[in-house]
Amino acid sequence: METCLNKKKIARFAVIALIAILLVTLYGYRLYFPSERYFDEVYHAKRASQLALEHQFNREVTIHPPLWHFISAFCISFFGDHSWVWRIPSMVCGLLVVFLIFLLTVKIFKNYFLAFLASFLFTFDCMSITQARIGMLNSMMIMFMLLSLYCFLQFFLDKTWPREKAFLLSGIFLGLGLATKMVASYQLIVYGIVLGVYLVKSRKDFLPTLWNTLLYLILVPIVIYLGTYLFIAVLYKNSWTDFLFHLYYGYKGLVLTKGHHYGSPWWSWPLMTRPIWYFFERHKETGIVNGILCLGNQAIFWIIPLSIGHVIWKFIQKRTWAYGLILLGFFGQWLPWVFVSRIKYFHFFYTAMPFACMSMAVLLLWVWQMKKWGKVVVIAYLFLVVSLFIYWYPLLTGFPITYKYYRQHMWFRSWI
Repeated sequence: METCLNKKKIARFAVIALIAILLVTLYGYRLYFPSERYFDEVYHAKRASQLALEHQFNREVTIHPPLWHFISAFCISFFGDHSWVWRIPSMVCGLLVVFLIFLLTVKIFKNYFLAFLASFLFTFDCMSITQARIGMLNSMMIMFMLLSLYCFLQFFLDKTWPREKAFLLSGIFLGLGLATKMVASYQLIVYGIVLGVYLVKSRKDFLPTLWNTLLYLILVPIVIYLGTYLFIAVLYKNSWTDFLFHLYYGYKGLVLTKGHHYGSPWWSWPLMTRPIWYFFERHKETGIVNGILCLGNQAIFWIIPLSIGHVIWKFIQKRTWAYGLILLGFFGQWLPWVFVSRIKYFHFFYTAMPFACMSMAVLLLWVWQMKKWGKVVVIAYLFLVVSLFIYWYPLLTGFPITYKYYRQHMWFRSWI
């Protein structure tokens, strides 16, 4: 009996190790390309390099909080100022997001197959790989947001942890998310609604829960957020004026209205009317194209309205937290952009994609359970997802392709 258990453990470890190797290979292939900074790396990677090599915190390099830049600066100090080093933190976080989606889905639904489907879809969504392979803040921010949500749910779903522990750890990770990018504040929409419903139903627990909320989910994140900015004044020997200036500059980023030819309205993101070319290079002599395009997997994105509609239907039928959390997560990360006046970009939809993939997994599981033909449909659909990922892979990683191959991928004029 003990031998059988050991064999099962070894087999599970071997499967996990194999999946990890495949993911690292898939996401890390040609991570060094391009050798120069591209798209928002000209701000973020530049600031990290300045921190590591020049020990200065440039005032006008970026409008975002400094945590990502501190971590990347540490990597640059250790491994050197190379293109793949700028992107390592984002790639590691992007891969951890896949794992966290699996854990969260298991936590919410207690179903490993459903969790596999959600993490599988996120892995092979084209936007996920482009975000994990560029020196930008998004994958690190989402990692901290999902960690915060996982800790938060440890109390609310089944009280696995005491409230103080769950809220404290959730607040710490939320603060780290805020210190990476202020968009993490949208997470408070989810927490506010969940806490509101809980407090209405649990009047005996009202004051302790309210106190823990104010202390751990409001004060702790604010302290961590401001604390990262203090490093500017303390670690890099700048003045307190620099500290206040960077806070103000971060506020300017929230109200930035300057136009951009890659700007797109919030409602268009699931439709992918305007994906973003992060990098494009065409060699006239050879006709070879190297491009990195941030877009979604069509088999996933264009089914999102159907999958979200299905989850809404499920929630109306059963009124359970599981479906409600997916809806809160998805709409809480997408709809706030309706009220934001600053210029918006397609990649902002990335924060809603973990919940979109969970909704897709719920739909696929429902189809899977429809006799034999349901299983055939799901397997065929997953094959389509992987096929489209392979089809787009050269344009997600900058792999050299012919101009004709590039043109075949431009299905719409707005994609050029």
